[in-house]
Amino acid sequence: MREIEQHRRVHAVVVHDDQQRVVRGGIVDRVAGLLSEPIKIVQAPRMTIVLYEAGNMFRQIFADGRVLPNEVNFPAYLGYSAGRWERDVFVVETAGFNDKVPMDILGHHHSEDLRITERFRRIDFGHMEMEVTFTDPKMFTKPVTIKVAHTLLADADIFESFCENERDRVHLENAKPQR
Repeated sequence: MREIEQHRRVHAVVVHDDQQRVVRGGIVDRVAGLLSEPIKIVQAPRMTIVLYEAGNMFRQIFADGRVLPNEVNFPAYLGYSAGRWERDVFVVETAGFNDKVPMDILGHHHSEDLRITERFRRIDFGHMEMEVTFTDPKMFTKPVTIKVAHTLLADADIFESFCENERDRVHLENAKPQR
């Protein structure tokens, strides 16, 4: 358990400044859309952008015919994504993750070989199904696939989100449970 906690403290820090330290969730939470907070998908002819309400983050999914490079020279927190249409399914492949974010909020590790394939399919006007496959031959014995159902709210807005309560983090970390 200590190893997981240590990994979280070292690798899950995303923002550093004099006033705050913000700790984010893992790759699974962001890329696979498993957050409880809303996301907004903006589609353009050559690019799809996913806006995350949590942490004001975004992903760029290039849909201009490019494929993922064999080697990504600039690893990123959310990786590098390329998408294509296969009939009515938008298929997104993502690779090039840095080692500063764990796989999930529990602190599970991933290697530089992690690849994620997402398959977005709109079922009807208000629903979308998403299938996500995680492939990492150095960490998993076989690919792991999960399915997520999303409710679509076409005219809804997402709001800005700032972590402003971190000034009390030291007091919370040092608090001992009362028995």
